[in-house]
Amino acid sequence: MAEHRHVAMGCAFLYGACLMPDNGQKEHPDFHPRFRLIPSDSFYFRSWVDCNMAEGWVGDTFRIFPSKYGEDPLWGDANDLKFADGIHADAAFLNPPEAFQRPLLPKIAASGTPGLHGAIWFETIYKDPGDRMGKSLYALYHNENYPSTLPFDTLTGEGYQDISWPVGLGDFSSKASTCRIGLMYSRNGGHSWEDLGIILEDKHPRMIRKPHNNAIAFAGGVGDPSAVASGEYLYIFFS
Repeated sequence: MAEHRHVAMGCAFLYGACLMPDNGQKEHPDFHPRFRLIPSDSFYFRSWVDCNMAEGWVGDTFRIFPSKYGEDPLWGDANDLKFADGIHADAAFLNPPEAFQRPLLPKIAASGTPGLHGAIWFETIYKDPGDRMGKSLYALYHNENYPSTLPFDTLTGEGYQDISWPVGLGDFSSKASTCRIGLMYSRNGGHSWEDLGIILEDKHPRMIRKPHNNAIAFAGGVGDPSAVASGEYLYIFFS
């Protein structure tokens, strides 16, 4: 099995906020960041987008990772998670459709077998600072599943029972999705990825099924993640 640099993750939540503990580091007294807003022309994005715009520098290349991949019984399966490059953000976002490439992603596992299930969206890209080539990337992904894509396994306790499941955003026969957060790793700047698995999910039936949950968007779970790196820790924020 491939070895990976350890990415420590820690987060304390209070009223939906992520609290960053005091690690003894102090701000530099002479550091006074500034910014200035400048006018810009309208940008018309030329690829599918349905997520945070996961992005990062790979060497001297600015790389973005928009859209969706995987199985989705409500909105439809997709293979639109792609990437595009530019010398800066403007150039990357203004790429024509043919400039977007599909990375090699793990196959969706068959129902009842271990592996990647449901649909994923890359939400945050984290570059391993220990890689001098700048090509070792971690991607936090948002994962959505349904009782049909991840049915309950009595042996492992994984998955969802289709009992008292909330209605989805379609018609009254549709089902709500439930969300998880996972992690992928790339050693070649995002051209191919391997799944490191789910790192955050809600397995408690009380938080997912009716009558305790009557949401029509997501059946419990955790939502779209973003991350901030600080020292040895990667702090995750989610909605």
